[in-house]
Amino acid sequence: MGDPIYAPDMPARIEAARAELLALGRRIGRSDLPESFTSFTANLLSALDRNDLLIAHGPLEREHYAQALVESGRFSEVLDGFRDQLAAYGAALLATKGRADLLDGAYGESLALTAAVDAGRFAEFYPRHRGNVAAGYMLVPAGLSSEALRDYPDNPGICMSALLAQGRIDEAEKLVGDQYDRAQVLLARGRDDEVVATCFDDAEVLYRVALRFLLAGETAKGRQLVDRLSTQFIDFSSTSMHWATPFIAAFLERSAGRAKEAENLLDAQLARHRTTGAQCLWYVAAFITGRIDEAAFRKQPCLRQVEERLVFAQVLRHQWRHEYAAAAVCFRQVTALPWWKLDLGPHDQLFLQWCLKEAQQ
Repeated sequence: MGDPIYAPDMPARIEAARAELLALGRRIGRSDLPESFTSFTANLLSALDRNDLLIAHGPLEREHYAQALVESGRFSEVLDGFRDQLAAYGAALLATKGRADLLDGAYGESLALTAAVDAGRFAEFYPRHRGNVAAGYMLVPAGLSSEALRDYPDNPGICMSALLAQGRIDEAEKLVGDQYDRAQVLLARGRDDEVVATCFDDAEVLYRVALRFLLAGETAKGRQLVDRLSTQFIDFSSTSMHWATPFIAAFLERSAGRAKEAENLLDAQLARHRTTGAQCLWYVAAFITGRIDEAAFRKQPCLRQVEERLVFAQVLRHQWRHEYAAAAVCFRQVTALPWWKLDLGPHDQLFLQWCLKEAQQ
């Protein structure tokens, strides 16, 4: 499924360079010198899913250390010692203690909006956040595309999403500002091959195209694109979750009758995601393989949407075991959830549709 995305020793080399520069700065009394570099390398280590390295050497930088704890699902440590880090502290609250403490905006408007969405109260809280760009982008998933056009007429991105949701593709095309926008219009027109041919490199979009190929019965094209994407790095941090993406390649292998290769791919996901994405992806992979049961899944560190994520994981587990009737039942449960109950993107929904199609064959 492709060559390694980066050399195995790269995270250790990045971490070593970061630690050396911090030590040098302390020795010469110039802590400002390495600040930008260490921030950059900390972000790199987090993106490479090596939050364990950020944590291992202690809180050299409180912001990155706190975020690494969040990504690793170590929320109690954040709540006990990092109240000054509002983003990480708020994320820990959202994952463990519910939403009430976040709705008033004390931990930032973005988390307040997310908490309102989780509570199913977005429409109620939206007026107090009107004008906030993040709130604007939430209007379309909430089925409020007309309100998006009314309240954000000068924001091309929000308006384009709203117009596409209303099927007004020609008007949306006039607002295209970059390659991503262009891809959305092409997808709306069903011109999937053109998205690939333009060398568009956004993994989320290309996985969507791959799944559309698979659903259309163009298996070779879909597999080729998934193979290509398997060598591309994707950020699986808890703030940009891609639920289905890590498992697509494994399920394709299993569908093709290559059970051992499929198991190896899932094992790789288990190894990779132990300290990233608040451990959410690790628990899905562990549940699919049968390493944990429902009770253990419910006891994972991140409790946000845990019951809904369990139903999603049940679809995949039943599919993995070829229990197709049970998979179909869980699929209907997932698709019946309101938009705010489970943070599934378009590619996640397509993946579930592909699973259902496979079950019916």
